[in-house]
Amino acid sequence: MEIYTVYQKKILNENNILLEDDIVFIKDQVSIIAFFSPILWCLCNKNLFLIPLYLLILLMAVQLDNYFPINVSALIIILFHLIWSFESSQIKRWLYVIRGYNFIKSISSSNIFNAQLKFINSVGNLEKKKITLDRINQPDINNIKQTNPIMNLFPFNK
Repeated sequence: MEIYTVYQKKILNENNILLEDDIVFIKDQVSIIAFFSPILWCLCNKNLFLIPLYLLILLMAVQLDNYFPINVSALIIILFHLIWSFESSQIKRWLYVIRGYNFIKSISSSNIFNAQLKFINSVGNLEKKKITLDRINQPDINNIKQTNPIMNLFPFNK
């Protein structure tokens, strides 16, 4: 089972009338791209202000070789890449909160479409919402149909 966190931002007009809800699902996962290249991960996620922070940490790690007799900088860089890859979904959550999104709930589901259906059922209304998956536009949630299995061999898997 995968865990998705749901964030919502209400978009208002000048008269404080609700225009639409922007709902984002963020999947908890380890990012391989963030492990091998945090700069590429930042570019893919449009987090350009984190690139100078990464470069600053790299510069500081390389400067440690002047003070220690062993190659500490390579170990620090690998450790930093490992931490960045494990915390990539937490960084995404943090950035959405900075952009004005509010945490709604966490959903455990087998895939993103079931998570969206669970969210809509838990909210209780089936009105159209703009739902995005980490900035990847998906079809309208009302057009998603839950398929029934051909043979009901595993009825407990609902």
